[in-house]
Amino acid sequence: MTVSRYLCDFILAGLFKLLWAPSLVPTPNDTDEVRFNKEHMYDPNWPRSLVLIIHHTRRPFHNFFLLLWPYPWHFALQPLYSSFEFLQHPELADELHSDDLRLHYFPPYRARDTPLRSLYRMHAWICAGGKHRPLLGYETQYFLSHIGPEWKLENLPDPQDPDPVRYAVLAGLVETMVLSFNERYSEMKLPRMGEGISVMYRKKLKREGREVDYATLKERAPEWVAPVPPVEGPPVQLAMIKQEGVAIQFRKRNILISGSGHMFWV
Repeated sequence: MTVSRYLCDFILAGLFKLLWAPSLVPTPNDTDEVRFNKEHMYDPNWPRSLVLIIHHTRRPFHNFFLLLWPYPWHFALQPLYSSFEFLQHPELADELHSDDLRLHYFPPYRARDTPLRSLYRMHAWICAGGKHRPLLGYETQYFLSHIGPEWKLENLPDPQDPDPVRYAVLAGLVETMVLSFNERYSEMKLPRMGEGISVMYRKKLKREGREVDYATLKERAPEWVAPVPPVEGPPVQLAMIKQEGVAIQFRKRNILISGSGHMFWV
């Protein structure tokens, strides 16, 4: 690495630390868990790691600008492609979203990402199929890891997608997340972040003789999901699969697709 590159990286890491370190300092208003996670969740050298990761993304200059420029605060939706375009050209999913996978767990990205962006990434991975389907599992885990109220499934805004096939797939993905998350809570006793999901924090609770009240944890689909109608005409084939092998969340909307099982990794 040249001296100029090293100096540039040092300055960029310093900028990220200057801008984001204050948000990771515990405050009197934080819950016990949030305070604990701020103190233990991030490696102190995360700004340096973020700079190195960005250098290995598809669009490093774009990503540096995206994460350092604060307007608008929340990232906009990526360009929207139809379900068939991802099916026929799966490389589109990589071009649009592979950088997001690399940046998922860094504070400057997490704080400005949105639930709808994550949902549309799921749409891309499941429609692209093949080697992309496991990435649906990683994206679902990422969605689950957020603690803000806007990331509760029942608060997910209606995308009002004009593409009936894409809208049906999005609704099926949300319903699958509801099943996946509730199974995690009720059967595996693993709630999401903000309710004791942090392994270190759960160990702390156990040492103190405290437990999470799993009976109170339940995800619900937002109101807009149930009315999303089936796609008109013959079944929409987005995967080589028979109807009986398709999850009911998609089959009832006349969508034949596979890969939603990866969403139960969480």
